[in-house]
Amino acid sequence: MRVCREFAGLKDKELRALWCDGFIPETFFADEMRTRIVGRAWIGRDGQGQWQFELVVRRPIQAWEHVNWDELLPGDYMTGWMSLDFERKVLTMDPGAAYPDKDPSP
Repeated sequence: MRVCREFAGLKDKELRALWCDGFIPETFFADEMRTRIVGRAWIGRDGQGQWQFELVVRRPIQAWEHVNWDELLPGDYMTGWMSLDFERKVLTMDPGAAYPDKDPSP
């Protein structure tokens, strides 16, 4: 649901209508500095378009069983951590690039 909330907060009205219906991680790349997890995602107005995703974790994770999925994405008041490549249908998520969203209060 975190990805859907990020879509809903985008400036572009068309992008706000996007929905992500889920992820299937397929490959895990780890080195001394970071970990990349890649796989399939379902994204679109109906959440059913097949995309690829890449999740960049700026720390090493040694094995799948050590992944704490709940801690990987930034909090609700952070933004700037997702990018969409519509031509290649790739969603890249880099939670380490997140920064605080503007204060929504008037």
